[in-house]
Formats: sequence, C-alpha cells, structure tokens
Amino acid sequence: MTTMKKINLLPTILVISTIASVSPLCLADDGSVTNVTKQANSKQKNINQAQTERTNAQQPNVKPIADASTTKTIPVTTPPITVAIDPVTNSKVTNAYPVKIPSLLTLQQAQKALTQVSPKLAAEQANIQAKEWQREAVETVDDPLVFARASATAYKVRRDIDLSQTKQNLANGIDQAQSRLHGRLASRLGQLGIQLPSNSIIPPLGNAIADKLPDSYEFSRSDQSISAGVGFVYPLYTAGRVDALEGVLDARTFEAQAQSKMSEDQLYTLLVERYFNAQLAIIAAALRKDAFHTIEQTDHMAQRMYEEGFISLVQRMEAQSALADAQSEFVKARNTSRLAMMSLQRLLRTTYRIKPTTPLFISTKPLQGLDYYQNIALKNHPALTLLQAKREQAEQLHQFSDTQYKPTVSMFGYADIDTKPSWVAGVSATWTFTGGLDKSALLSSSNAQIRQVDLSALEVKDNLLLLVEKNWHDVTNAQARYQALQTNVNLSYKVLELRKLGMQEGVNTALDVVQAQTQYLKASTEQAQAVNDYVQALAKLMESCGTPLAFNDYIAKADVRLPQLYQQDTSQTKVSRAKVSRAKASQQNLSKQDVSRQDAPKPDIVKQSKQVDEQLNKQTESALTDQVLTSNQAMNQNPTKQMLTNKTSTNRIEKRNNE
Repeated sequence: MTTMKKINLLPTILVISTIASVSPLCLADDGSVTNVTKQANSKQKNINQAQTERTNAQQPNVKPIADASTTKTIPVTTPPITVAIDPVTNSKVTNAYPVKIPSLLTLQQAQKALTQVSPKLAAEQANIQAKEWQREAVETVDDPLVFARASATAYKVRRDIDLSQTKQNLANGIDQAQSRLHGRLASRLGQLGIQLPSNSIIPPLGNAIADKLPDSYEFSRSDQSISAGVGFVYPLYTAGRVDALEGVLDARTFEAQAQSKMSEDQLYTLLVERYFNAQLAIIAAALRKDAFHTIEQTDHMAQRMYEEGFISLVQRMEAQSALADAQSEFVKARNTSRLAMMSLQRLLRTTYRIKPTTPLFISTKPLQGLDYYQNIALKNHPALTLLQAKREQAEQLHQFSDTQYKPTVSMFGYADIDTKPSWVAGVSATWTFTGGLDKSALLSSSNAQIRQVDLSALEVKDNLLLLVEKNWHDVTNAQARYQALQTNVNLSYKVLELRKLGMQEGVNTALDVVQAQTQYLKASTEQAQAVNDYVQALAKLMESCGTPLAFNDYIAKADVRLPQLYQQDTSQTKVSRAKVSRAKASQQNLSKQDVSRQDAPKPDIVKQSKQVDEQLNKQTESALTDQVLTSNQAMNQNPTKQMLTNKTSTNRIEKRNNE
C-alpha cells in the first residue's frame, strides 16, 4: 500500500496570488486544525511506515522521496486570515493569508508552491477533512445515551351542553315506567277482587320531574402541571453494526487520501510538463534569435559583395528572403516562449511571470531495469491503494449485512424528578426474523462488490505495468536520440563556420550559409527537443511508479544540462548562451573585410567543405532518423552547381588580385 498522506491542515493550503505589488494569498479551511486521532488511522499509519521502510530497503540507489508522510512539519507563524481575490477568475475567496512566491523559481520551489496554490489539491484536502469528521462523528454512536425531560402544561375547557332532548327522553321514560307500574298493580289487585279505576290515582310524573332540569348546561374546567425526569439508553450489544460502520468510514477516508495522492501526482507531472516546456521554448527562441543575427550578418555581407559585383541580383534577393524568414521565425518562437511561460504562470496562479531557473537536463547513464520500476509501481501507486480502500468498504458492508441476522441488546431507564418519584428500568432485546430488506440478497451484493474490486485490481495492475514499460522505453529512446543527435550538432556547426568563412573568401554564396545555418538550427532544436522528451518521459515514469518527487533525484544525478536564460543566484535576468562568442567572432570577421584580400590567407575552403560534407553524410546515415537524413541530403542536393559557383567565385578573386 502506498504511504498515505495524513492531512492535518494548519489552516489548509490553497494559495491565491494577487497583483505583482501585493504578496500572493493563501486560503485556509475555516482556520481550524484537524486533530482526529483514530485507532484505524493509527493502524494504517503503522502499516504504511513499515511498507515505506521495506520499499526504501529495496531501493538502495534512489534517495528517500520527500513525500508528505516522511517530511517533518516545520512550525510556521500563520499570518492573519483575510478575504482574497483570485487573480485568474477575479472571484472572492475567504480564509486567505499572504505568501511569497518568487519570480525566479527552481523546480523544487515550484513544486512546493504548487501544493499551496492548487485549488484542486485544496478541494481534495477538504474532502479528506469531511471524511475524517464523519468518522469522528460515529465514534460515540454506541456510548450511553443520557437525556433529561421537562414539561410544563396548562389547559382550560369550556363548552355549552344542550339538555332539552335529554329532558324529553327522561320525561317519556318516567311516564312509561309509571304506566307499567299502574298496570301491574291493577292486575294484582284484580286477583284479590279489588278493582282499580282506569285512570291512575297518581298524576304523570315525567313532565313534572323534567321541568325541574335546565335546558342547557355550561361546562368549564382548567388545570396546570409541571413534570421532569431523566433517562438513559445504553446499547450493550449491537452485533458488530457500529464496528462495520466505523470501518466503512475509515475506508472512505483512505479512499479520499488515495484520490488526493493521485491528483497530487498528476499535478506534479503537469508542473514538470509546463516548466520544462517553457525552458524548451526559451531555448528555441534563443536559437532562432542567434540564427537571425547570423543571417543578418550574412545579408550585410551579401549586400557588400553585390555592390562589388561578386554575386548576382538573384543571390542578393535570396539573402534578403532568408533574412525575412529568419525574422518571422524568431518572432514566432518568441511568442511561443511567452505563451509557455504564461501557462506556467497560470498553473502557479500568479499575476507576474514565472521565470524557470532549473535547466533542461539528461543523464547519459542507462536506467535501471524495467522490473525495478514495475516493482516500485506495484508497491507505491495510489490507484492500487484506492482499490484496496474500495475493497475494505465492500468487506465492511458485507460485515454490516451479516449483522442483520443477529439480535441487539440495550439497557434503558427513566425516573421522574418529584418528591415521590416514579421510575422504570430494564433490558430490551430485539431480534428481527422476517420483514425489512432481504438479508441474503444484501450478502450476495456485498460479495459481488468484493469480486468486482478484485477483478478490477487485476486489470489495473496489468495496465499499470504496461504504462511503466511504455514510459521506460520512452526515456531510453530519448537518451538514444540525444546521443545520436550530438554528432550531427557538432558537424553541422563546423559546416556553418566553414560556410561563413567561405563566403568571406568568395567561394560560398549567401544561400550556402543560410542552408548551413538552417541545418545547424534544426540539429540544435532537435537535440533540445530530445532532452525535453527525456524529461517529460521521466516525469511520467515517476508518476506511473507512484513516486513523482523521485524526479528531483534524477535532476541532481544528471550529467548534461542545457543552458538556461534565467539564473537563480541574482534577481536580475541573465542571458547565458554559448553562441554569443561565435556571434562576436562573426562580427569581427565583417570588420576585417575592408582589409586587402591579397594579404589574407587563402585556405582550400572547397576541399575542407567537401571533406566535412562527406563525413557528415557518412556518420548521420546510421545514427539519425530518416527525417534528419533527408534534411542533410537537401543541404547538399546539387553539389555540381555548388562546385561551379565556387569555381566562378575563385576566378573572380584571382582576377581582382591580378588587377
């Protein structure tokens, strides 16, 4: 498992840069510190440390990676938190404080700044915080629940009751009872020979009694009461439900950490891409500028030779056309370099230009074996940790589903707070036999999820090994291409010097110099591109191994570094180009053209150029690609015409010397 990054935000790291005259601003997550200590996290940390030690023991040639899990936290004083304006989107962001991001920036400084300014990383860290707080929230779910209850009630009831129907029913009932009593009495007396009169001697009593009652009755009642009590519920046995819930939340936290690690690795690779693409664009612009100056000198020389009658009008126009093309390419390369630097500036979210000071580099030493990097990837890549976290979630969900077959037991109690309190206490057990969700279906679902994760892990490992192999071959191919192009650069530069010297002596034309300059520019640009390809492939190889910061170790071990425009040891911009001396030498040669050609040495330029051309064609045939070989052949596509031109120029020089 990859060493996970424990997020203890102090306030969280999202830096937003403002205008150049104001320090960049760092965003914080509500200024609080997350100090969540959990048993599962401690266990995971111990496992990660043990695996890190084993990994370092198996990698003796690679320095320990400065990852967040191994880097000591240095206490810093946090400036006051305020509200900032994002310089890219002009949106308000809260919980910000100023930080300093220098304009001249090494790659290591840019990596550190990226972890502060990236909104994506800050969002991932906020997600981790949310998962940790959720895990913290369920830690007390099985603790005793103690509660207090208090109530105060008051009521009043008022109602008018209609008694008229009740009076009528009462009167009728009394009359009926009186009539039945009269009939029974008459029957008994008749048996004794006594005859009662037909009319009762007692008058009807129903109406007399009902008239004594009112027709309606008004009911009114009110009262109030106050009561209070305390109670508790204590889960004694939850059948593992709480443990399963905590396990699921722990696994989600690990998943969020793995996702954050993947995002961080991708951002490191993106930073390397933009950082060194800017360096390559700067080198290309410098080469184009140097080529423009060389062709400008050639154009000046062609103008003087045309005025003296040594070249034709067509050759003069060819030099002018080459100068216009060189100027256009230089402007295009300069704009490309500005765009590349702007991309780097946007990634670091500043309003001022970021000037890279770490040069392009390459190591001519061969990489370690492919198996070495594949083993590192299988131990450290966060995608495998992400899958492991998902499998842990599926296992905990399976355990939670299995608890549905088990009972739960809890203790409860309640008592009134009174002079003569009433109370109740007991133990309750609940065991669900039927109803609710289908328990067997839940178990089958969790088993299927575990199988899905296991099969996905096989596919991810296979793709990861293939990705490492591809990146490894890309790095080795870039190394081979750089070494093959080195000979072409040296020879094309020598050809250029001979062509310029030949033009001064009149044995070469301006077109010959332009072609030689173009060939040299092409070889230098291709070599710089090969170095950049090496750097980009190496960054992707380190990302596929899950160790992006190990890229810095290869910078320290590199034995070839290209010149860079910006230097780190000063605040002022310095131009470091090795070709400046050659440009000065060419300028001095121009000033020497007014000297009499009779006293100048006349080396056999045609013979030297031919020998160099033959050597160039012979060596590049086996070392360079078809594209480079085609360009070299194009430079010498008409040697017969070139020799005739050289011969004509030589005759003109001899004729002038004789005169």
